[in-house]
Amino acid sequence: MQIVHGTWIPDDADEFVQRGAFYVWVETDTPLGTTRRRSDSGHPRHLTQTALATFLIEKLGPRERVPGALSRTLCTKHFLLPTAAGKPLPSFEMAPYVEEEVPLDFELVPWQVWCYRVQDVITTLNDIQFIALHAAEDFQLGIDLLFWQQHAQVLKGIIAKDQYIPSLKYRALAPGRGKRAKQLPAFELHSGWEIVSATYEATIQRHVAAMPVVCTAGLNRPDDATLFGAEPLLRHFSECLLQDVVTGTPFTAKFDQQIAGSLLDGCVYPYRPAPPRAPADALADYKQWLSWRAHLTGVRPTPASRSVSVWKKPSPPTSTPGNCTSSLPPGMTHRSS
Repeated sequence: MQIVHGTWIPDDADEFVQRGAFYVWVETDTPLGTTRRRSDSGHPRHLTQTALATFLIEKLGPRERVPGALSRTLCTKHFLLPTAAGKPLPSFEMAPYVEEEVPLDFELVPWQVWCYRVQDVITTLNDIQFIALHAAEDFQLGIDLLFWQQHAQVLKGIIAKDQYIPSLKYRALAPGRGKRAKQLPAFELHSGWEIVSATYEATIQRHVAAMPVVCTAGLNRPDDATLFGAEPLLRHFSECLLQDVVTGTPFTAKFDQQIAGSLLDGCVYPYRPAPPRAPADALADYKQWLSWRAHLTGVRPTPASRSVSVWKKPSPPTSTPGNCTSSLPPGMTHRSS
């Protein structure tokens, strides 16, 4: 039996606008052979590079234009997983298929796994769920991947109803030094998109309460062994997906001409270099956007110190495996990346 897992992991980058990606990995009931080489932190029951590529092609449908191309795109990530006696415990979905007694006590330990970085998150998760429902014979979906797929479906409905607006993020800059300090800008603006659905906040709170803890267990580095906070992670996922959907939409040349030089131009094409603007003009644009947004939504945002803040929770003490699918106690600490 094979269990398809997946979760959202923010990029490990010290940038104002922090991106992220969705990573899929596969747990298997067949341990890696003792003769096979793997790192000490490598998960002993997961599909490694070549096996994962084969599984993806045969079961989930990604196409290869060149043999072996998919395998070369795979990467490794770490996940904080329940561990006892030096081995990761089987997931809740895998437990019935292995002859292994699950202990009552465990600790969370980072394990390295081979992952597939998903490009089109909403479409891919829907495809995986459809295949699992109608064509799967020897694999199931993990509770983590199912959670993200269901949340992505809600986002898809919000986006389909055009319940989002262009946004500006204000970032105050540290004052410069020396003779040219007064010539340096005191702030910078970042273009993006913002959800304004009347049901979005209620959805976030409902889904945060239902989020399995394993959804927050992804890591970029094994030495950063703390769980992400559920609500900031969910908001980060939502904002990044909205950004990807809008900026990935093809537009006509006529539309591009209509928005040239406007706020929409920077929001639709954030990767294009923006023409230089005087600080006073940029600040006037920001104030005008604030007024427009307040009139539209009835809410006036405060200037943000980061476009997206990602917080992490300290790893919990030893507990029972059942707690892996419930919320953890409060005690969040800020993550600087």
